[in-house]
Amino acid sequence: LQPHPQARFRSALYTLMSQAEVTLKDYAAAEADQIRALETKEVDPTNPNQNNTLEYYRIGLMAEYDVGDFATARDYFGRFLRQYPNDQKAFNVKLELQRMDRMEQQVRQAAAAATIPSASSPKLEGAP
Repeated sequence: LQPHPQARFRSALYTLMSQAEVTLKDYAAAEADQIRALETKEVDPTNPNQNNTLEYYRIGLMAEYDVGDFATARDYFGRFLRQYPNDQKAFNVKLELQRMDRMEQQVRQAAAAATIPSASSPKLEGAP
């Protein structure tokens, strides 16, 4: 792709590269190539049925589960809900966003509990 940056089938090639990277368990590279596939996707303005629902959903799930990149997951899930709020996968997207919120809240609570000793914390013998 580097010698031919305007190749006609760039999006398809990035999608294939992403699939190969998933097979190799290089999820960060797979996520990046899925995003490149979306960015280079040819848009047909005469096709009213063309949309990005599957791409947004796939990138969001890959970012959330495979890479642990919640910021990117939120970005693509947000795009999904803004552009396709009535799509059948919108309910699942909302659940994924709620799941990430819960996980982040649990991590914040665990971190706060681990760094702030409470009055009821047991004291070690000989400790000040």
